[in-house]
Amino acid sequence: GITPDATIAITAFVGATWVTAGVQFILQRHRLKDHISPGPSRYSIRLWVGASLPFLLVEYLTFFIFNLHILVLGAVVPPGEFAVYFAAVRIISLVSFIHFAVSAVSMPLFVALIAKRRSNEILRLFRTMQRWCFLPTFLGTALLLLFGKPLLLMFGPDFVKAYPLMFILG
Repeated sequence: GITPDATIAITAFVGATWVTAGVQFILQRHRLKDHISPGPSRYSIRLWVGASLPFLLVEYLTFFIFNLHILVLGAVVPPGEFAVYFAAVRIISLVSFIHFAVSAVSMPLFVALIAKRRSNEILRLFRTMQRWCFLPTFLGTALLLLFGKPLLLMFGPDFVKAYPLMFILG
C-alpha cells in the first residue's frame, strides 16, 4: 500500500481541486450554452493581470500574516509542544467560518450599494453584518471553550494542556 505522507496529501489535494474545477467547468458550460451565444473571444492579458495582481498580493499577505505565528513557533518550539499549540489554534479558529460566511453573503450587497452610491444603506448593512458576526461568533467561541477539553482529548491526552490557551486565543 501507499504510506500516507505530506506528498500524498498534497497530490490528493491538487488532484481533487483540478477534478472539482473540471467538473464545474463542464457542468456550467453545458448549463449556459443555451443562454449565451458563442462570440468572439477577446481579452487583454495585461488588463486581467493588472486588475487581479493587487487582489492576489493582498490574499497572500493576509494568509502570511494569519499564519506568521505558526511559522515562528514552528521554528523555535519543539514539535510536540508545537502540535499542542496548533491543535488549540485550529479548534478555536473554527469560529472564523462565521465571518467567512457573513462576508460571502454581504460582499455582493456592499458592491451593489457602493455602485449605487447609497451611503446610508451601506452603513445600515455594515451594522447588520456586525450583528450577524458578533453573536454567532461569541456563542460559537463559548461552545468551543465549553467543549474544549473533550475536543483536545480527541488528539490525545497530552493535548488537554492546551485548554487554558484556548481562552487566550478565543
